[in-house]
Amino acid sequence: MSTASPWIHVVRVAAAIAAGMGVGRCVYTPILPLMQGQAGLSAAAGADLAAANYAGYLVGAARASWPRR
Repeated sequence: MSTASPWIHVVRVAAAIAAGMGVGRCVYTPILPLMQGQAGLSAAAGADLAAANYAGYLVGAARASWPRR
């Protein structure tokens, strides 16, 4: 049985999630034209998709900055 603190596992999982999200954020923009081509999206539809993605990041960041009660 492991005697390691459960917080070690929490930190490891949080680091893995942060790394995965970081890679996803950096890779999304360069592969958008490939995704547009495969899905048959127009440039306007691709722009809407990218804008929705960035709006989601903005909403998440704004929500994270709200004070806790």
